[in-house]
Amino acid sequence: MMYLSDKLFARLSKDNKHLEFLNEFDKEIESNSDRGLVLICGSILDDILKDLLESYLVENNKSDKEIFNFGKPLGNLDAKITMSFYLGLITENERSNLSFIRNLRNRFAHEIFDVSFTHNTIENICSNLYIPKNAYVPKNIPLMKDDSEELPFVDLNPIKKETPVKNKFIFVFRYLYMNLINRTFHESLGRRDEYTKVYKAHETIELINNKMNNMFDDMKKIIEEKKALELKEIALLVELEEENNAEEKMDFNERRKNIHDEYESEMKRIEETKKEYEPLISINNYTYDVLKKSLEK
Repeated sequence: MMYLSDKLFARLSKDNKHLEFLNEFDKEIESNSDRGLVLICGSILDDILKDLLESYLVENNKSDKEIFNFGKPLGNLDAKITMSFYLGLITENERSNLSFIRNLRNRFAHEIFDVSFTHNTIENICSNLYIPKNAYVPKNIPLMKDDSEELPFVDLNPIKKETPVKNKFIFVFRYLYMNLINRTFHESLGRRDEYTKVYKAHETIELINNKMNNMFDDMKKIIEEKKALELKEIALLVELEEENNAEEKMDFNERRKNIHDEYESEMKRIEETKKEYEPLISINNYTYDVLKKSLEK
């Protein structure tokens, strides 16, 4: 039977690094070596996470030497997983799966005897592996012979209660592989540009002062908008309750007064805070003048 995956693979370049990864993965499955399978999967995911991070970070041919090589900030799988998560490049579920696979890789790499998917410790770790519902892309998708056939059904949730531990590991690896590869090449991750803006000394001080002044203006604007909304709400209530008795109308008037009082109190507090900042702003203004004058020389 012809599968969609066969056609796709035939069209893709033989030199594609990530297809080579899958070829090595398939070889390890055929060799029936649990250790080899886990180690190759850990290495593949390590490399893909590196590609994922590089697709976001500043483009620089020194990244391997300064960031990704052994002993550098992102020189191990754990660091890559953590950084990918906190940059918003992987989900919490993916982070969890990657961390458990990293744990498995360490176990298989360092334990010489009695390490396989039938080992209790390995089974316990694999029990934490999880694919979200309907999120798995099957390896093989049957093709219809002609348009008269119904579309085939494929299982998007391959992990069952009776699924062998090793198969579960393979499913989760394929799930991670597909998602991370897709994210690296097809989603806009917003590659960072190298920061090149250089502020003159006086511009740095100017930015600080502008930020402080704008902060007070923004606070006043928020309070004014809040007051306007609350008064509008009361006006609508009065309009809807035109036949209310005098006591209820007095209640609306009291609420209006409270809004005005609260507004005045908040504005006064902002002005008092602004006065506390005035010495700093004054010093910054002086600093700005000195730096600007020095620039002219």
